[in-house]
Amino acid sequence: MPALAMFSPTECDASSACDDWYRYKAPAALVAEIERQLLEIHGMHHLPDVVDASFRDWG
Repeated sequence: MPALAMFSPTECDASSACDDWYRYKAPAALVAEIERQLLEIHGMHHLPDVVDASFRDWG
């Protein structure tokens, strides 16, 4: 499945202005839980594969 037009993982790399994207990688368990919740809440049976995920706790 192609990446969304608004963001492509190839636009960022570790040496670019996207450093935070790579510094705050979302833990696999968090991504799995989000996928589980999306499937349940929306009554879905399939989600596209996660290409990349980042997470930042602002709290």
